[in-house]
Amino acid sequence: MVRSIRNVNSETAFLLGTIRTLSAERRLAVRQGLRTLTENIAAAHGARAAVEIEAGFSPTVCDASAVEQLFGQRPGSRWRPR
Repeated sequence: MVRSIRNVNSETAFLLGTIRTLSAERRLAVRQGLRTLTENIAAAHGARAAVEIEAGFSPTVCDASAVEQLFGQRPGSRWRPR
């Protein structure tokens, strides 16, 4: 049985997630924005926040010629199985 308790304040909290972007510039902007947002929300409530972001992998981007070779169609066209 799951129970819910209201108004419980923890001394610490952790948020884990994934940031996915298609460019290094957007990745930097998201990181900076997330840090600013987190720190300002914490400050508005009289708390502190520390943001730690681990660098991951570059995005996987489909190669249009490989898709066309495999499926006989360019990405973005209406795909129809053979």
